[in-house]
Amino acid sequence: MAILGYLAPQARDRGMTLGLEICNRYETNVVNTARHARTFIANHLTAAGAS
Repeated sequence: MAILGYLAPQARDRGMTLGLEICNRYETNVVNTARHARTFIANHLTAAGAS
């Protein structure tokens, strides 16, 4: 997940938006709930300067 913290400021500086694909719990184990997604964003993306 650290890669998003690296990519977010670079994408912002280039006027790009990073998108995350929503997958169901059987397709991925990265983020499984809305609460987990909010926590992930708060911990990884806002710390990287993304909005």
